[in-house]
Amino acid sequence: MMSRLKFTLAPLVAALALSGCAVGPDYLRPSALLPSVFGEAPPVAQSQAIDNRWWSLFEDATLNDLVEQALKNNADLRTAIARVEQANAVAREAGAGFFPEIDGEAAGSNRKLSTKTATWNASSPDILRSRSAALTASYELDVWGRVRRSNEAAQAGLLASSYSRDSIRLSIAGLVSSNYLALRATDAQLAIARESLLSREESLRLVRTRVDAGLVSPLDLYEATGAVAAMQAQTADLRRQRALLEN
Repeated sequence: MMSRLKFTLAPLVAALALSGCAVGPDYLRPSALLPSVFGEAPPVAQSQAIDNRWWSLFEDATLNDLVEQALKNNADLRTAIARVEQANAVAREAGAGFFPEIDGEAAGSNRKLSTKTATWNASSPDILRSRSAALTASYELDVWGRVRRSNEAAQAGLLASSYSRDSIRLSIAGLVSSNYLALRATDAQLAIARESLLSREESLRLVRTRVDAGLVSPLDLYEATGAVAAMQAQTADLRRQRALLEN
């Protein structure tokens, strides 16, 4: 068995002297002038984190199911999740540059000598076995800060992808919740409109009876008929709005 160990290292003296150097200045987030508090609201002692399932605070099983379905089946959110996974892999790859790279290889062969050749003799072994192994280690000293800058860029990309995913998730949940609550509100308005329509139809019946008896002017009949027609139009418009929200 034969083994070989090989290390590839740069000269240490010059590298250690320049190891603190990095290309370009450190990134500083630009400052933005924002008020600490708004005049319309009193300052709070401490900020509270928003629940990731904030829509469940409405305690509506149908809403919970709709939001979960939307988050599960939305193509944009799936793409954003895949981008986060990709950015995470890139960040891990960039972080691996801080550690030495070790490669290993091994080989082996078995060779049987032919007894039909002139070089064969009885003392020769039947099978010649050969084994070899090699271990290679290399490490790049981050003299000019290339590895550090690459790692910072990868971490920033991962953070941006995560924020993009969270933003899309929040938008989907907000859109579904908004439409669902608008649908419930339209249902309530539609129920009131139907009750109002029944009431006006009953009033129209009474007015028509009074007109036939000569107790009131036909003008009252026209007014009652117009009120019924207006409520029918409002009810039809609410039905149209509800269909749009539901679909």
